[in-house]
Amino acid sequence: MNRFSQGALVASIRVGDEEVISALRDRVGRSVFAPGNDAMAIILAANPHRVFISRIGRAEVFQPIPPPGPHTHVLPKLLAHRRTHAATEPLPDGWIPCAHLYPAHPLRDQLGRKREFQSQYQGAFQALLERYGEPAIATLKRDVVAAVRAGQVRMQLCSGTIASVARLSGFAQATGRDRAVVFDTDGVACRV
Repeated sequence: MNRFSQGALVASIRVGDEEVISALRDRVGRSVFAPGNDAMAIILAANPHRVFISRIGRAEVFQPIPPPGPHTHVLPKLLAHRRTHAATEPLPDGWIPCAHLYPAHPLRDQLGRKREFQSQYQGAFQALLERYGEPAIATLKRDVVAAVRAGQVRMQLCSGTIASVARLSGFAQATGRDRAVVFDTDGVACRV
């Protein structure tokens, strides 16, 4: 059995403190999420380096817990579902995610704070979307951009932010439905 046969990755910690190592060894064989197991509390207090190994690579995280900026999550409520990915991620049957990449946001820095629009980040993401994105979604996005540039839009509130709305003949042809497509200001389709 290979180490990935039960899931998408192996999550480990690196600890040098002998007391922490001894305490964790006393808890070997029990889930860190089992009721009454304080292993996770010991790990959080030790603030160890986290090591995540997947089929395509290894990531080591040295940020403090809780972190400023980029970080990791090992959340019992999510792990209890025993899923390899969010139910909303459109992966084909039999596939599992090996990594999630989050390109730089053109309007937010690494800590999530607002900043001036960074066109180079927007352009870099658009190139990724065109090359690796779902083809139908990339086409839909191109159609929306073209409609916005042609002035065929109206503004509407969507998820608390102003959004562009366009009636797209391409969308109607692709789906058989004539619907407005609403994108929020981050380019997320929030209603079709």
